[in-house]
Amino acid sequence: MNDIVLTIISTVITAVVLPLIALGGKKLIDYITTKTKNEQLKAALEQANDAVQKAVAQTAQTYVDTLKAQGVFDADAQKAALEQALSAAQSSISADAKT
Repeated sequence: MNDIVLTIISTVITAVVLPLIALGGKKLIDYITTKTKNEQLKAALEQANDAVQKAVAQTAQTYVDTLKAQGVFDADAQKAALEQALSAAQSSISADAKT
C-alpha cells in the first residue's frame, strides 16, 4: 500500500509539480527581463534559466527515471535529485553570470 502511494506521489511531483515550478520560474524571469534595461543582467538571467531547465531535464532523464523504474524514488532520492540538478545548473553558469 505504501509503495503505491509513494509511486503516485512521485509521479504527480514529476508530472505536475516540476513542470509548474519550471513554468513559474520561466514566467518570473520573463517578467524581470521585460522590466530591466540592463542587457548584462538579462543575459545572465537567461543563462541561469537555461542552465536550470537543462539540469532538471538531465537529472530527470538520467537519475529520476532510473530510480522510478526500480521503484526506489523515495524522499531521500528526491532530495538527492534536487541537489544533483542544482549542482549541475550551478556548474554550467558562467562566472560572469554568477557575479
